[in-house]
Amino acid sequence: MIDKSTNVNALYEGIISGNRFQLSRALTLVESTKPTTKVQARELINKCWNLQKKAWRIGITGPPGVGKSSFIEKMGLAAIARGKTVAVLSIDPSSTISKGSILGDKTRMEHLSKNERAFIRPSPNRGILGGIEERTFEAIVLCEAAGYDFIIVETVGVGQSESKIRDLVDHLTVMVMPGSGDGIQGIKRGLLELANVILIHKADGHNLNAAASAVKDFKNTMQSTVNANHVNTVVMKASSLTSEGIDSFLDIVKIYFNKSNDIIKALRRKQHICLIEAYLQAFLYDYAKEKTQKYISSHEQDHGQFHRHSPINLAAKIFEELTIE
Repeated sequence: MIDKSTNVNALYEGIISGNRFQLSRALTLVESTKPTTKVQARELINKCWNLQKKAWRIGITGPPGVGKSSFIEKMGLAAIARGKTVAVLSIDPSSTISKGSILGDKTRMEHLSKNERAFIRPSPNRGILGGIEERTFEAIVLCEAAGYDFIIVETVGVGQSESKIRDLVDHLTVMVMPGSGDGIQGIKRGLLELANVILIHKADGHNLNAAASAVKDFKNTMQSTVNANHVNTVVMKASSLTSEGIDSFLDIVKIYFNKSNDIIKALRRKQHICLIEAYLQAFLYDYAKEKTQKYISSHEQDHGQFHRHSPINLAAKIFEELTIE
C-alpha cells in the first residue's frame, strides 16, 4: 500500500538491489492516480533515470488470440536459459465502465512468472489508446533500474493506434496469425512499416501450410514498404507449441542490438522528445482542468448568462484567462 509515508530512498535502494517486492511497490506508486503520490513518483523516476542502464526494450503487438503471452513466455524462458533476466510489462484492456481489468497474464505465463530471473507486471490500460498504459515508460525505467536485461512490453491488441509502442521500445515485433498474409487482416500498413520483425505465430499442425504462405505474402508486401527506421524487416514463423523459431527470434534480436547502435540512439532521441511533449501536455491538461473547474464554479450560478455562450466560446474565454496569467 502506497501512502504519504512512503520512503522513496528505501524504494530506490530496494529496486537497485533487485528486490522484486520493492519493484512492485514502486510500480504501484507510479501507477497511482492520487495527486499526493505524484511528487514521490517523480522523485523516484528521476533517481532511477540517472542510472542510465541499457536494457533491451522490446515491444510485442498483434491481434487478440495470436498468442502473444504464450510466445513471450517461451521467448522469456529461452532468454533466461542464455543467462539473461526478463521483465514483462503486459497491458490488459480495461472495462469502459468500471476501468477494471482481468490482468490474467501471470496465469497465462505460469512457468515464466515462477522463475526468479523473471518479473511480470500486468497493468490495465484504463481506456488509454495506443495499446499501452499511461505509465508504461515509468515502468520501463524502474525495471531497467532493477537490472533486467530484457524489458518486454506486450500491448493490448493491434491497430493503427498501437504505433505508440514505437515511442517506447527499441525493437518492435508484430505477431500475425497464419492465413492473414493476403489482406493483412486487422493490421494497419503503418504499423507494419514500424516493425523490425513480422512473426507468423502458431506455425504448427494444420497451420503449417498457411504459415508458409503467410511468410511468402508478407515478404512480398514488405518488399515495397520502406521501414520507418531504415532497417530490413524480418518476416519469420514460429510456434510456442513446438518452440520452432524461438531461438532464431532471439538470435535476430541479438544481431539487431549488437549492430544497430546508431539506429537505437536515434530512436531514443526521438522518443525522448516525444515523452517531453507528452508530459508537458499532461501538465498543461491538469492545470487547465483545474482552472476550468474554478471558472465554471464561479460563473455557472448565473445559469442564463452562462448557457447563452457556446462551449467553444467559453473555452476561448478560459484560455484567454490562462494566457494572461
